[in-house]
Amino acid sequence: MCPEYQETDSEILFMAELRREFLEKTRTDLPRMEEAFAAGDLAGVAVIAHDIKGTAGVFGLHEMSDSGRLLQAAAQEGRMEESRQLIEHLKEQLAQALGTPPQGTNS
Repeated sequence: MCPEYQETDSEILFMAELRREFLEKTRTDLPRMEEAFAAGDLAGVAVIAHDIKGTAGVFGLHEMSDSGRLLQAAAQEGRMEESRQLIEHLKEQLAQALGTPPQGTNS
């Protein structure tokens, strides 16, 4: 039987840094997503949502991952209003993860 694995402090710090980088990248991706949505480019919205869905899950941000999954599906299926609402929800979730108020919320 293998002994239970214990993360080292450096591994924990490394993962925390990767999570921070993901959140910062998402902060820049959301305005791009809003621009794609405004231009009617739901395929572009779906691509960004797909990235958020996968990476958020890796970092334990399961609600954000679920929102990304729902947004990807809504965008792929052309559901504009649902896509808009999910983009706003992702902005709120990002702000919560960063500990800052959401920027540019149009709710």
